[in-house]
Amino acid sequence: MRHATPTDRTPPPLQVAVRVLCAFAAKTGDLDLRFTPAPSAQEGVAGHGTVTARRAEGYQRERPVSADCGALRVQGRADGFHPAVPRLEEIKTHRGDAARIPDNHRALHWAQARVYGWMLCQELGLPRIELALVYYDVDTGHETVEALWADAAALRAFFDALCARYTRWAQTEQAHRAARDAALQALAFPFGAFRRGQRELAAAVYRAHGARRHLLAQAPTGIGKTVATVFGALRAMPAQHVDKLLYLTAKTPGRSLALDALRRLDARPLRVLELVAREKACEHPDKACHGESCPLARGFYDRLAAARDDAAQAGWLDKATLREVAARHAVCPYYLGQEMLRWSDVAVGDYNHFFDIGAHACSLTVNEGQRVGLLVDEAHNLIERARAMYSAELRPAGFRAARAAAPAALKKPMDRLHRQWARLARDQTQDHEVLTDLPRSFIDALRRHGAELLAHLAQEPGAMAAELQAWLFDVLHLLRVADLFGDHSLADLTRDAAARGGARHPVLGLRNLHPGPLLQSRWQAAHSATLFSATLSPMDHMATLLGLPEDTARLDVPSPSDPSQLRVCVAPDLSTRYADRSASLTPLVARMAAQYAQRPGNYLAFFSSFDYLQQALAHLCERHPGIPVWSQSRGMTEPQRESFIARFTEDSQGIGFAVLGGAFGEGIDLPGRRLIGAFIATLGMPAVSPLNEQMRQRLQRQTGAGFEHTYLYPGVQKVVQAAGRVIRAPSDSGTVWLLDDRFAQPGVRALLPAWWQVERVAPQRASPA
Repeated sequence: MRHATPTDRTPPPLQVAVRVLCAFAAKTGDLDLRFTPAPSAQEGVAGHGTVTARRAEGYQRERPVSADCGALRVQGRADGFHPAVPRLEEIKTHRGDAARIPDNHRALHWAQARVYGWMLCQELGLPRIELALVYYDVDTGHETVEALWADAAALRAFFDALCARYTRWAQTEQAHRAARDAALQALAFPFGAFRRGQRELAAAVYRAHGARRHLLAQAPTGIGKTVATVFGALRAMPAQHVDKLLYLTAKTPGRSLALDALRRLDARPLRVLELVAREKACEHPDKACHGESCPLARGFYDRLAAARDDAAQAGWLDKATLREVAARHAVCPYYLGQEMLRWSDVAVGDYNHFFDIGAHACSLTVNEGQRVGLLVDEAHNLIERARAMYSAELRPAGFRAARAAAPAALKKPMDRLHRQWARLARDQTQDHEVLTDLPRSFIDALRRHGAELLAHLAQEPGAMAAELQAWLFDVLHLLRVADLFGDHSLADLTRDAAARGGARHPVLGLRNLHPGPLLQSRWQAAHSATLFSATLSPMDHMATLLGLPEDTARLDVPSPSDPSQLRVCVAPDLSTRYADRSASLTPLVARMAAQYAQRPGNYLAFFSSFDYLQQALAHLCERHPGIPVWSQSRGMTEPQRESFIARFTEDSQGIGFAVLGGAFGEGIDLPGRRLIGAFIATLGMPAVSPLNEQMRQRLQRQTGAGFEHTYLYPGVQKVVQAAGRVIRAPSDSGTVWLLDDRFAQPGVRALLPAWWQVERVAPQRASPA
């Protein structure tokens, strides 16, 4: 290959970092996901600093280098260079015995050293150079050095071979990108005419993504939000040079809808990837993720290039197709999918792929500079999901199991943590106690404990019992959450009811209350994002708790439904407050029975809890035994949920009882006669609890609307979502009963959809049994 000289002024059209080049073209051997104790990013940076500070005067740190090979420019920063030797150092931080570093990792490290070595030889005209791998143990400070001398000609041949592999792929990708952008620029809406409100939504998404802005879009059920948002975002990608669109959902049905919309748009050669959880993609759940156990991990990187080419040619990579491609090449489908995430144009998956701590998809923007657009489906769910992502618990049961399984060498570390935990228990005065701050002494002890576990694992890799490894993961996760702790979160202690005898260590919880501050960096990383749902009101609530930028655009699409399609009735005489529930049962079931008698058909009835549901169900069956009923139960399996939904047919009649906010309150589609009405016997507000009260107080201080953010807004959003099950198509009609007097209050009425014409229905006598 031709190598450019320093006098060449025009850079090649393709550029790649040394790290990316070697990861793409130099990896060989097994996939090995056995847990090894690796330093954190901060420890890695500090370790590099320690090593380079030990070097003599004249040593060059983080030396920028670049070299051209044909159409490709390779660039990076060499960790360290001794000009006087000359000696190139590639520094890697680790824990434990350096001899235990896997061979495929070591080979990748040598590949990086050889590439940097050639780049320095070319730049400085060196005939040969010493290459050194410096393995620095962050726990002991010891350096293990492996060194060799290499001729420039051999390094050039190695460099050329890597570049040839990468250039072929990169040029193919460049051609794919041009064809993709041309197809998206000419993309037509698949249904010809837009529905009412659909064009407005698609245009708003297109403008927002074209202007690198975020958008909150509230649009009613039934207008085709999914296809409209996907269409608008895809059309904006070419002009903004967006690398990837992530369609993120809270639940599996949302993923299916997005894939269906992408199929209908048929924007070939668009490369679409479905992201699936590892446990759902695994072909050998009884085997561990390494070459000594799983045949699909053995030699994974040796077969990856051919599998990657095949997957790229397939283009449509849903779960089934990805599995077929992986099977042809005998590689793991999950990790083939993770590889293809980098090369896909659209990826469809769960929220956690971008918003979770350490999310892989987010790292593509932060570490690799990809421009990523986001479509966040049913975005009202993101607040609670984000709270869970940035929360953690440390449970005594896990510690007891780990302690019982720990080898003798870990007895003292386990005992030390046991004593620290006992101190927390002695200071606890209530069954549930909110701490004024992070329990820093215990967290410091936990850090030492975690380091001791990691050091043991580094010396004895693969020998850790499953209970001990699970405990280590819990410790590391809680420490990561502790590193982010601030006024947006709280720490609490809860007495462990499962403990029997002896010291009863409390459950330590770090619980996020306000995810906004922690999500801000994610919004900054995204090129643009559209968050859409039928229930984003009030938008100030969503923007505040999600930490969206101040310039986030907003859109509220009017409903295409005529108000006459949906009768919305409020029972101003009914209270479903906890103290009033027993007295509410007779008038409540009377309303339900009267509506059913007036218009027989399929209805859903929503309640605040399973207990209240069971009381109402029993009362209705006793007084109106002729009405068919079926009910949601605790912990329903997927087949049981499907059976519940299957009861709603065009020809059936009856009332299905469900809990508001559960599996049947959103994400189900029952058009026509399959559902003609809903009874909502709750305002949907979360239960008053010590944790929710802390959230209310904290948000009151921060926003001045603690009650609304904690209780009222989330409750009404659930109500509107549940009511949205009734009108699913332009020809649908139905009735929604809001069975609580609080729905008549002006402040609550203002939160209901503007197109609803809510009527107060006077009290009536209960029907005779």
